[in-house]
Amino acid sequence: MKFWNILLALIVIGLVIMGIVSNSKKRSLFTQLQHLLANEQFDEFFELIDSKQAQLVFPEYNRQYFKLNAHLMHGDSARARKLLEQLLTMKTSKAQRRDLVLKAFSIFTTEGDESSAATMLHEIEGWDEPQYDTIKTDSRRMFDIALKNSTAYIDEMEHELATAAPARKGQLDLMLAMQYDTLGNASKRDAYLEEAARNAQAPQGK
Repeated sequence: MKFWNILLALIVIGLVIMGIVSNSKKRSLFTQLQHLLANEQFDEFFELIDSKQAQLVFPEYNRQYFKLNAHLMHGDSARARKLLEQLLTMKTSKAQRRDLVLKAFSIFTTEGDESSAATMLHEIEGWDEPQYDTIKTDSRRMFDIALKNSTAYIDEMEHELATAAPARKGQLDLMLAMQYDTLGNASKRDAYLEEAARNAQAPQGK
């Protein structure tokens, strides 16, 4: 059973699609692109993002990053993977690099690519700032649960649920569901999936 579509939305933290939109022309074009994606008008989106206007307004990295998200939404994993590998070689700001590495880790984990996921995990675990502590912990957990079939985190995650906010509960619920699926406990798996869906719809901070 696959949990990845929900999991990617919940675990990847701090997703930045295009960076700061600083002028009216850029804001207008950005709004058009968002509208096309929201309405799944992918052909029109790619035509616009590759237009001379977009190339003049947006930096190359931002355009390619936006295209990556579009390929993921469209379910085109082959193009998304190729573009992701290209993006990982590009010069970026620290914030862009960390956002991209988190996305790459999630994609590689989803694809079952243990080697590539391990490379991203090694980079994540090298981040020293305290604000990344939870991300580092969850990335290690996800690597072990998804790629090593570990069930070692059940007790600590169930303990953490007692005081977690709804969004955090949703993340924990999904990782618990995956572990119970590994154990073959369908009733526990399904219960945590239902909780994850409920917590995903709860207002933030409540």
